[in-house]
Amino acid sequence: MRSRPTSTTPDDRARDLRTAAAGFAAHLSSSPGVVLPPRHRMAVASLARGALLDYGGDGLGACPLGGMYGHVAGLGSRAGGTWDGPAGEEAGECLATIVRSMVNFQGGLDARWYEDAVDAIRTSGVLSDYAEANRCADDGREMDLASRAAFCEVALLASVSHGIHAAFLALGEKVPPLPTPEEMGRAPGPMNLRYSSLLRRVRRDDAVAAAPFFLGRDINRSSPECSKVDTSIWKGMNFNAGTDMPWVCAGFSPYDADFLIRRFLAVYYLSTGEMMLRWDRLDATGRHCPNVSRLDVETVAAAVADAHSCGF
Repeated sequence: MRSRPTSTTPDDRARDLRTAAAGFAAHLSSSPGVVLPPRHRMAVASLARGALLDYGGDGLGACPLGGMYGHVAGLGSRAGGTWDGPAGEEAGECLATIVRSMVNFQGGLDARWYEDAVDAIRTSGVLSDYAEANRCADDGREMDLASRAAFCEVALLASVSHGIHAAFLALGEKVPPLPTPEEMGRAPGPMNLRYSSLLRRVRRDDAVAAAPFFLGRDINRSSPECSKVDTSIWKGMNFNAGTDMPWVCAGFSPYDADFLIRRFLAVYYLSTGEMMLRWDRLDATGRHCPNVSRLDVETVAAAVADAHSCGF
């Protein structure tokens, strides 16, 4: 006799979201960053939650000639979120600009924005601790790779934190808290990976992404930097899946990427197989994650059409 297919109830979904949120808080306070110190990692997670609530709609529209990064930086706190560090701290404003851009200006984020963000990370003091620890402030290649790794840390942490925030707003429930200052005070410091030693090759392919990336075979296993990362993390990243998906760029922040893959994806209707596909427009008649039904797609489409008074 065939067993009946199981279904996931709203209560199951809410429970999974709460579990994922608790896991993220534990991840922040127990997992090391690649190049960012705990204070910056916590600031990114906090900013990602404040940005959406504080955003008032100022500045939306076509990307300005000066580029989206400069536009959002010029808006300051009007673009969402408040930086809790020292007023005018350049590193903090850089992190805030990247997070505000991701949360509120996704339609304007392009290759130019990415390069502007990476350049701001490199020049604003975000990497001051890293440069001092590795004595590499004057090493252009090392600092460039560290800047791109820092961007991955920011992007991954902001995405998860914002996802938790948005999900619980939709549920009408209290948003689970981030770690306390005391808990973050016990968080491990960054690994300060030197990617120029860790990697034999850094790949670039605009057909994949604007950001650089690497595969498993590009890692120098004899480098002392390789032993800083647990071997299970490298295996979990599944680098040999191919180079045709933007996700491969997340390898520059392996612990955060591993958390997203292992602990978070299923909660947001994404299997690991779906995550490895190219990001295309959702086709209600085509292939999509099995957890999303045609009814789900039409329900969302009808709600959007109703909200915007357009036909469906």
